[in-house]
Amino acid sequence: MLSKLIPKYVNYQDMEKLLSCLQEYAEIKFGRGKNLKIEPLMSIGGTLGIFFLLSTKDKKLFIKTHQNTQECKNNLNKEYDIMFALYSNIFYIENQCFIVNDSVYYCIIMDYLEQYTDEINCSLSQSIIDEYGRKLSKSFIERMNLKKIYTFFDVIDQSEKSLDYLKINNILSSKVVKQCQNSLKRVKKDVNVNKFTICHGDLSSVNIMVYANKEILIDWEDTMLGPSNYDFYYWLTFFSQRKYYNRSYLESIRNDLDNGKDLMIIILLVKSMLSHINKSYLKNTLSIEERFDEVFEI
Repeated sequence: MLSKLIPKYVNYQDMEKLLSCLQEYAEIKFGRGKNLKIEPLMSIGGTLGIFFLLSTKDKKLFIKTHQNTQECKNNLNKEYDIMFALYSNIFYIENQCFIVNDSVYYCIIMDYLEQYTDEINCSLSQSIIDEYGRKLSKSFIERMNLKKIYTFFDVIDQSEKSLDYLKINNILSSKVVKQCQNSLKRVKKDVNVNKFTICHGDLSSVNIMVYANKEILIDWEDTMLGPSNYDFYYWLTFFSQRKYYNRSYLESIRNDLDNGKDLMIIILLVKSMLSHINKSYLKNTLSIEERFDEVFEI
């Protein structure tokens, strides 16, 4: 079971040992003979996390750990700090550290969350963004020290490299390449670091869960400092959100659509390069160029 569900890039021996540590943790926390069961969970989406489910007769806990690199450890601890600040008054969440074969593994352990199954429209997406924007204070963001980790300027840099890749591989026409270059120029001209705030960085429907009828946003691995409208327009770049590509409708939600379209373009550049590299674009009903045309036409 473990070998089938743990990703190939993860140290299997470490995970076997960690599973044993988690079992000991559970027995201390809940007591022996409580029908304890810990099992690995399949990773969903693009997350680099490693997941387990701890269950007793009447309780389920979700456990997330990381690959054995310093960057992954930092990302997990960053995610814990944010989720604790946002949701510790709503559900149980803690961060435990285990020594495994001379390596340190951190584990976020929290109440099990259910996937949000109702439709997530633009208004709900914006509402979720507004809520964590209010709850995460300026002083909290400063303590996170995200300037030294990941910022919107890194996204711009990745977008420029992605455009070069798409251009070299003749994936985009010269017309669309020129339009993308213009979007990049406008974004770089308009960027204002003084207005940067914390961004989730990967706001998708998959990352929206529910607990006690409350929407919960998970998977803060890509948290960064960036424009306050970044997460909303990132969410719009998903294929399933194309039904909202209507100018009058979007302008009823936000008053910065032109800038938002440029943000969508630089995000699509990175996504398109990745989808071309891993061949996932072959499953789409639209070509990469057609995806860009859709956004330009909003």
